[in-house]
Amino acid sequence: MTTFSDKARLLLESGLFDEHWYVERYPDVLRAGMSPAEHFVRIGQHLGRTPRKGGNVVAASTFLTASRARTAADAISDDLRKKASTFHLFDAAWYRAHHAHDAGDDADLLIDYLKRSATDPRIDPGPLFSTSYYAAKHGDSVSMAPLIHACQYGFAEGRPVFAPQKVDTYLTENRDVQGCEIAQLIDRSKPVHIVYWSEGNFFFTEMAHYLRTVLSDAGYDVTCEPDLSDARADNIVVVAPHEFCIHGPGKRWKQQWLSQAVYLNTEQWHTQWFSLAFRYLTLSNKAIDMNPASAAGLQRLGVRTVFLPILPTVGSPFDTGRVAISDEFSNSRYILDLCYPDEFSARPYDVLFVGAANSRREAALALLAPVLADHDSFLHCPRFSGPVRQGDPDMMPTSDFVQIARNSKILLNIHQGESRYFEWHRLFLFGIMEGCVVLTEPCIPNRFVEAGRDYLECDLDAMPERLHWLLEDPDGQAEMRRVRANCGQLRQRMWGWSGLRA
Repeated sequence: MTTFSDKARLLLESGLFDEHWYVERYPDVLRAGMSPAEHFVRIGQHLGRTPRKGGNVVAASTFLTASRARTAADAISDDLRKKASTFHLFDAAWYRAHHAHDAGDDADLLIDYLKRSATDPRIDPGPLFSTSYYAAKHGDSVSMAPLIHACQYGFAEGRPVFAPQKVDTYLTENRDVQGCEIAQLIDRSKPVHIVYWSEGNFFFTEMAHYLRTVLSDAGYDVTCEPDLSDARADNIVVVAPHEFCIHGPGKRWKQQWLSQAVYLNTEQWHTQWFSLAFRYLTLSNKAIDMNPASAAGLQRLGVRTVFLPILPTVGSPFDTGRVAISDEFSNSRYILDLCYPDEFSARPYDVLFVGAANSRREAALALLAPVLADHDSFLHCPRFSGPVRQGDPDMMPTSDFVQIARNSKILLNIHQGESRYFEWHRLFLFGIMEGCVVLTEPCIPNRFVEAGRDYLECDLDAMPERLHWLLEDPDGQAEMRRVRANCGQLRQRMWGWSGLRA
């Protein structure tokens, strides 16, 4: 970017600026004798003006200041090249196909990318990394190229590195990639040590014990514990490495153990937690993932990965009978009489939503408030500033979630961020498996559960009308019966999905 006109053009194409909104918000722009975008570039950003509705002046200004000095070849170390490749930020073949058709066969494509992206942040180095996204997301990184900052600091500091839209596209394109079976990752002739951070998220502890049950059923000799005193050459499985290796005992582990472990990933790719976990996934190149599209994507990246569907396996934490709601949960909340009716239409709750609160979900629930107010709804949307631990006042135990789901018609899903990640544990385990009709924002497709057949999806702005139709219109009620019938067939074939076969 060299001229104000160039910057104005790129800003418009970035999606960070809305000309019509900017003029309506700041009518003096019409008297300035320049386009709205150029006004923002020359004047508006320095006055702290907002570039679009819901926008952020820092993000737009960071994008505009993303122009950096061209990087000399001798400034790119072997370590940087290795990290860019290991973390799958730079893909030479992808980069050549999309941005460097004219580069010679002997061209240094990493240097070529750094030079081109210094003057045009729309130039990306691979299918997962967005130059402009990273620069806008991390305004304090402007002193160096976004890719270099991500390699040197982004993953280690737990910054979101992968752009949500890039992730969604990549996982969608690779959703049919076949993963591994567990015998390819874990030696059946040796003991298996499953470890987790005992002070971390209660759900990850449940996942550790669930994996112990499934591996034991598959014939493995398994222990499940918060730490290891000695593992020698045994199998090690680390649950939620972003917790265990950063905050838990794993931060003191020997490199040998970290390099030989299989890591159970629980996180969405566009989050800071995945950035922390990803370093370990690529260290051993052995992973288990509870999301099918994520498992396929990791496999495509060269990380040998098993998809672990969470099922109500007998003897596991998710094998929940009909029990009373816990005193800890019920004493602070009003809960309708749970009657577990055989007839779906007699379920007492019309809508169930459970998810950690953030500004996006709060805005969505405000949009849905009129239709939710007309029906019996159970909403559990607390704010958390750290791991959701057993005994937290706002924690909803798994068993309580299951009981209420068995008495609800619709399980509603609102994504936590811009990614369309299919949250298997909530949508499948607590929704489909408990006989709810799942209504969600559009999700990344996967090989096992299909939108329109096994669950329903629509854009957020259409969701109020869709809920009204499903609950009150005879055609909508017939649609719910159709989906429930499909889910009944789905539950019959689910047990053959796991790679954890004996």
